[in-house]
Amino acid sequence: ILNGCVAAITANGNVLPAAGTNEFCDAVTRDQVATVPGSIGAIDQSLANFTGVTLYSGIDVNLKWSWAWEEDLGLPGRIGISSLYSWTDEAGGSQGLYVGSIGGIVAVDKAATSFTYDVDDWSFLVRWNYIGAVQDDVFGITRVPSYNNYDFGASWSVTSEIQFSFGVDNVTDEQPYVWDGATGAGQFNTDGSTYDQLGRSYRVGLRWRH
Repeated sequence: ILNGCVAAITANGNVLPAAGTNEFCDAVTRDQVATVPGSIGAIDQSLANFTGVTLYSGIDVNLKWSWAWEEDLGLPGRIGISSLYSWTDEAGGSQGLYVGSIGGIVAVDKAATSFTYDVDDWSFLVRWNYIGAVQDDVFGITRVPSYNNYDFGASWSVTSEIQFSFGVDNVTDEQPYVWDGATGAGQFNTDGSTYDQLGRSYRVGLRWRH
C-alpha cells in the first residue's frame, strides 16, 4: 500500500505525501495533530479490488481409500481414509515458507486427513488438520512451528428420514500461534484465516428429510 501510494505521488509530481492520490493513498490515514503533520496514523488493510493477479504454483494430491472388511476379517462395517495434501512451491511471487504478513500465511505443506468408520446406522469420523512450519522475518522471529488440530464427529440415522449428528472441533483445544510484536495499528496478533481462534467447540444437528 505504501509503495503504491508513494509511486503515485511521485508520478504526479507532488512534494508532500497528500492523501487521495489513488486507491492506495485512500487506505492511508494521516495524523494531522502529530508532531509532524501528515505522518501516518494507520493503514487500512481490508480487502480491495486492486488491479493485478497473485500467482501460485504447487501440487495438490487427493487420496481416498475404503475397505469393507467384513468379508476378509469378519468385522462389521467399513473403514475409510481420505487425505488432501497441498505442496506450495511459490505463492504471490515469493519463494520459501512465508508470504505476506498477518492474514497472508502460505505454508509449503498443508493437509487434511480423515478417518471414517461406518457400521449399521452409525458413522464416525476423526479428522487431522495439519499446517506446516513457516519462516517469518517480518516480526522479528525466524520460525513459526507447525500447527495440528483434530476434529471428531458422529451421526446416527434413526430412520431413513431422521438423522442426529454431533461433533467436537479442535478436540485438544490447540491455540493459534501469536505474534507478540504484531499488535500495532489495530492489527490482530494471529492469522485467523490460517489458525483456529475458537479453540475447542461443540456442535449438534438434526436432519429431517421429508
